[in-house]
Amino acid sequence: MNKKIKFVLIIFIIIVVMLLGIIFFRYNILKDILTRYNKSISDINYYYSYENEDYTNSVWRKGDLILQESYLKSDNSKVITWRDRTTNEGYKLFEKSKVYSTDASGINEAPVNSIILENNKLIELALNFNCKITSKKYDNIMCWHIELNNSEAYIDKETGISLYIKNENEEGKNQYEANSVNDIDVQKPDISEYTKQ
Repeated sequence: MNKKIKFVLIIFIIIVVMLLGIIFFRYNILKDILTRYNKSISDINYYYSYENEDYTNSVWRKGDLILQESYLKSDNSKVITWRDRTTNEGYKLFEKSKVYSTDASGINEAPVNSIILENNKLIELALNFNCKITSKKYDNIMCWHIELNNSEAYIDKETGISLYIKNENEEGKNQYEANSVNDIDVQKPDISEYTKQ
């Protein structure tokens, strides 16, 4: 074989090996983020809030008790949803109209995560060379900064929770605290001043 052909073949093999190494490295980072996120949301004691320009959503969970406060900024309204997962008892209180229902659906138990991180898209994302994954600080927390097209997310390296999410539809921030919820935070709401819907 000609020396020139051998040289080109060696360079080609080196490039292919490097690309495979990069893809494998990126896939492992993404898989680790998803694993940490799933572990964080499986905790039974946590507080999180998500805020964007339209609303704020805060959730307290301790064991099987969950309390969610949703605040819609446009009409200055607040909805409190409480549920006991053991008994399926639940309430949704509409603070502005002073009515309640026993329908406790709509609780977002897990922190909003970047749509970038869906389990079935990890390989696709690792293969996408338009996707940039770097290590950066966000609010003094070490994060993975992921950029793809017009989307970006800062994901806490320790918890896998997206602290900041921006895409073409919205921009928002998460706050997450493990083992920070007390019994009083998730107590059954007082419905005595509300009318049943």
